[in-house]
Amino acid sequence: MKKLPGSLEIKLHEKLSKSDILNILAEQMTMLEETFGIQEFKIFSYLECYIGDKKKALYYRSRNSAVATFKLKGLESPVNTAKLISKENGQRIVSFDKDLDINRISATVRNIQNNNPYRGWSEGISVVPASIISKIIEVDIIRAQEEQGRLYRIE
Repeated sequence: MKKLPGSLEIKLHEKLSKSDILNILAEQMTMLEETFGIQEFKIFSYLECYIGDKKKALYYRSRNSAVATFKLKGLESPVNTAKLISKENGQRIVSFDKDLDINRISATVRNIQNNNPYRGWSEGISVVPASIISKIIEVDIIRAQEEQGRLYRIE
């Protein structure tokens, strides 16, 4: 496991450049944006995002937990040929390499549209205010500290 600064962890089976990692994250964020309408992301111990100017987080109802990671085993790794993705006047601008491979781009777009796993997950996952997730984490930390205190007293 290669650890990056902050609380972001990416499991690598092959060596990726920082640019490759950012491209993969951009693809995943695009799918989340299209599915949930999220406009901005921050990665902490959970995935924090913004819809409009409201700070939100993804919440897994049946597990009563924050969504911290996504494992997309069923999804073939999409190929991102984009070199720069930016927004201007609310529009996404994608700048490509000089060697533009239309077939690879089309295949990637089709793959994302056909295999967007977040569509199916949206039934079990909801977007909630980030403060709710912060409270859940706070309660879990307090519970762990109390348990640690009990174990210490038993010894």
